[in-house]
Amino acid sequence: MAVVVCTRDRPEMLALSLAALGRQTDREFETIVVRQGQALVPPAASNGHDRMRRVIEDSGHGLSRARNLGWRSTDADWVVFVDDDCELEPGWIATLKRMIVEHRECSLIAGQVIPTDLPDGPYLPFGVVRFSSERRRTGRWHRPLSVGGGAGVAIRRSTLEALGGWDERLGAGSEWFPAAEDEDFNYRLLRAREATFVTPLLRAHHVQWRRRDELAPLFQGYMIGRGGAAVKHLRSRDVVGGTWLLMLALFDCAVLLASVARFGVRLRLRVGCSSVVGLSIGIGRGLRAAW
Repeated sequence: MAVVVCTRDRPEMLALSLAALGRQTDREFETIVVRQGQALVPPAASNGHDRMRRVIEDSGHGLSRARNLGWRSTDADWVVFVDDDCELEPGWIATLKRMIVEHRECSLIAGQVIPTDLPDGPYLPFGVVRFSSERRRTGRWHRPLSVGGGAGVAIRRSTLEALGGWDERLGAGSEWFPAAEDEDFNYRLLRAREATFVTPLLRAHHVQWRRRDELAPLFQGYMIGRGGAAVKHLRSRDVVGGTWLLMLALFDCAVLLASVARFGVRLRLRVGCSSVVGLSIGIGRGLRAAW
């Protein structure tokens, strides 16, 4: 088993993420850090796991590219992906290994991503994934992110090979589409009828480090990516699937705007309006992009 952590100029957060890997009760896994940017990778702690860490220096740009470099650098049967601002709970790897044995038919296993260090006052947590119960899902008509996100997910290597990994035109660091890499990957996996399993027993903690004034641009970027990904599938002759992805994005924009009336928070109004604008931008860019 290998754990891939992609990072770009967030050494303090990366240090906490790596420290959480060093506290795993089961340490029989390799850690691969894919580093972009200028910040150095923090030195390994003396925890007995040092020999299992290696660093890939990447002069390129983009989260999808970094993930692809990570999984392609290992021959491990299963690859875990963790964001550099997330910390896995100590029993995460041990629980995952048990789940792999119990659900041999599944190609993707994911857990919850819980927000931590929430600021006081109005706020919209980002990068959160919640599961109230264990579920097995297969088939394209599930919300792509209902089977997990890249902050704490394990994927069978043969499945990564079959799908070609992440689309490097999408995701953080992309010039045109700074999000939706997980939605696109998960949709393609579900469309291929691969079985997935989600469980609340796997928990990662996601530090909420963004300021309130950064949330509206962040959610706008999410919708730019989702609009582009939907149009990508439309233009790839998956008209039904692309339309469905677009409807999901429109529905989520509507939910954000409707929540303003319920909660009366101006932050939600800014985020909701920014999301609508972002979706429009993403659709326009998707129509112009060379997919």
